[in-house]
Amino acid sequence: MNFNLTEEQTLLQETLRRCLAEQADFATRKATLAACTGWSSSLWSTLTELGMPALPLSESDGGLGGGAIELALAAEAAGTALLVEPLVSTLWANAIIDRYGRTPVRTAWIAALAAGRQMAVPTFESVSDAVIADREPGGYRLQGSASVVYHAPLATHYLVAATTSASHVADTLLVVAADTAGLDVARYTTVDDQLAGDVRLRDVFVPEADVLVVNDPEALAWAVDVGLLVVSADALGSAARALTLTIEYLKTRQQFGGPIGRFQALQHRVVACLAKLEELKTSVWVAAARFGDEPAARRAALAALKVIASETARHIGEESVQLHGGMGVTQEMEISHHFRRLTAASIRFGARDQHLAAYANLRYGPISPG
Repeated sequence: MNFNLTEEQTLLQETLRRCLAEQADFATRKATLAACTGWSSSLWSTLTELGMPALPLSESDGGLGGGAIELALAAEAAGTALLVEPLVSTLWANAIIDRYGRTPVRTAWIAALAAGRQMAVPTFESVSDAVIADREPGGYRLQGSASVVYHAPLATHYLVAATTSASHVADTLLVVAADTAGLDVARYTTVDDQLAGDVRLRDVFVPEADVLVVNDPEALAWAVDVGLLVVSADALGSAARALTLTIEYLKTRQQFGGPIGRFQALQHRVVACLAKLEELKTSVWVAAARFGDEPAARRAALAALKVIASETARHIGEESVQLHGGMGVTQEMEISHHFRRLTAASIRFGARDQHLAAYANLRYGPISPG
């Protein structure tokens, strides 16, 4: 499997990294959080000018035609920069819309999504995270709620996964405008300082024109897998930055007559972190490459990725803070922000054991009890 980036992918990576290094450094992040707005609209404007919301959209719709590799590269840069702007959420949503959006949806507002004038976010991180959809003449009636929807307060539209009477898992995907009657959002901030909300739907009617997928559980599984990829890539960027900060600290922190990085016990811990980071990096690119494979192979790769991402996020997050000492958990230190981002990433889209069981089932079949 070839992990070498193309010239266009390298340019995307370098451009986005340079932009975020200049306009989304740690000092800027602290100022954004202190302003209590939850995000920087000016930075979002810069990202839209770079074409980031259009990255996963087809060129025929005014997009850049990026695939899974490009999504992972952009999400990795977002994690490195501790981005609180809704880049990862919109990349995930726009990739789903590009794949499943029918003509009415594309005609109505896909150009606005590409330009960043409108913003869609998915409300589900599992095919079991679904509301109930009842068929009515001309559309569907939705009842239920979705918890911890990242960037929900900023969205103009939501991608809602729904369970119909014919299914026990989400099998229908609908677009719901934020101003639809019966929809409300309880806003809050997550542990990693990102805006989120609980989306509640009470007797929300969605017309037929805004339905993307009907009775197709595999389409919803694909959509969840895209989310798994970008969140894991975000964790990769954050973990790499956390480890860089830790190595720099060990080289400069003076104790017992010299830098503490000279102690072999600490060096061994850093090497273990580097090994975990390389494992996660490889897993991200393998999973991205599997999006062209048949569903079972893709699902197995994404389940394995989430297991490794959860383990790596926990390990590097905890080790980085411990190697910084007590100051590593203070709000003033960048490392503490990466610790919280990695902690959130480790539990998003389900626990490690859940994905490990899914991987074992996909690779080896159901395990008989006893």
